[in-house]
Amino acid sequence: MRTIALVSARKALERQPRNTDLNLAQAYAFQRAGQPYSALLPLDRAVTLEPGIDYVKRAWILGLQQAGVKQTNRNAAIAGQTVLSDEQTRRLQADQLAARLRVLQTPARNRAEREKNVLSLINDYETTLARWQRESGVSAVTDPQVKRLQADR
Repeated sequence: MRTIALVSARKALERQPRNTDLNLAQAYAFQRAGQPYSALLPLDRAVTLEPGIDYVKRAWILGLQQAGVKQTNRNAAIAGQTVLSDEQTRRLQADQLAARLRVLQTPARNRAEREKNVLSLINDYETTLARWQRESGVSAVTDPQVKRLQADR
């Protein structure tokens, strides 16, 4: 079934390569087939064709996330705050903090700089948790991303 969807999307795009919805359909078919990296090209084409449409931006941001493109997710999360649900935005923000934590866990030449970065990251965790609580009223009881940040911190 997934192969049929991929073939159908490819054939439709051969006839109408500038159709945003067909590009999104092809991206979705790639994602469902377990090929999130292959979905990036049609997602990029779609967002290039229609950058102002919310559902296109949302598909692009979530496609980046599914493919594990973390650095771009940070920029997309900032740009996409109006097109993502609060939960999706929190997940992207938590991904960003977790990526920074992983970087800090690698050996560093300058211990003082590393300690400064760790303190900055801890502060960012605290600030993020406080903002989520203030803006959305989330807690560790109601939101798995809060639990995640509390555990990472």
